[in-house]
Amino acid sequence: MSVLNDLTKLKQTVSLFQSQIEKSEELINNGAILDANNELFSLEKTSEKIVNISRNLPSAIFISDENSEELDKQIVDTLKFSFSYLTNGGFYIKMFSLLPKKNGGNAIYVRASISLSLSEFFKNNKKVMITEPSTLVVKHNYDKTRPEKEYRDHDNIELNVIIDALAMNLLPDDSPLTLRHYYFSKPADEDSTEIFLIPNKNFIDFLESTI
Repeated sequence: MSVLNDLTKLKQTVSLFQSQIEKSEELINNGAILDANNELFSLEKTSEKIVNISRNLPSAIFISDENSEELDKQIVDTLKFSFSYLTNGGFYIKMFSLLPKKNGGNAIYVRASISLSLSEFFKNNKKVMITEPSTLVVKHNYDKTRPEKEYRDHDNIELNVIIDALAMNLLPDDSPLTLRHYYFSKPADEDSTEIFLIPNKNFIDFLESTI
């Protein structure tokens, strides 16, 4: 079973995580603060792998109708999103974590979470299609204690899951001729990802007020 393979991988990753904790403690106790800081960021990356592997485990075993609703709730509660319409005719999404790296994170889990969260949002909010050419603005917020070398390349971040969710719910077309992309990163109080869907006619005003 694939779930057994995933559990084996999880045990190995947890073992690495434990060794990184011990090494971080040793470096701190020896006064090697810079080395300890670098080790703590390695520890953070390993913790992301642990979470990503763990998120796959419930769906690796058959889920009955009786507990699928509870699983959906767990998915939504674990990876938080907020949504709102903008006064300029656009749409706003905040994800309270960083998007995963391509080939290094769990895009399937993000896809499930945003799809379920959007479905809940539109139960109480009218769905207003954005039909005019627009720009997708992605703002990556990095904890200001994170060194710049730990920032992720914009071309190595999984964005398709977000674009697909928007296209399914709010856009008639997500082709390059109707949907432009703009990415930037900024230091912040905590890691998060903000996505703005802005009509092109309002894009320059948006940039001047946001960046």
